Amino acid sequence: MPRTAHVLDVSYVSGSGKLFDLTTCTDTLSEEATTSCMKKADIVGASIDYIPISQMSSMQWFGASILFALTAGIVAFLFIWGRKRLV
Repeated sequence: MPRTAHVLDVSYVSGSGKLFDLTTCTDTLSEEATTSCMKKADIVGASIDYIPISQMSSMQWFGASILFALTAGIVAFLFIWGRKRLV
């Protein structure tokens, strides 16, 4: 995983491809019980979902444009509403 990436989710992966939460086998107290639980759930590895840094700037511009449009809409509403109240 890239060092500058933003992590969204970390989970276990079973042999069939099903994702399990990291707390799947944490209720056991011993290492042997945890290993047995992981074998029973057929956990074969880990999965990390992340957003690479190359996508961050486009997401930030998209978010900023949404906020700008909302701000412009609120300002227009206030001008229209305010003019009606004065007249």
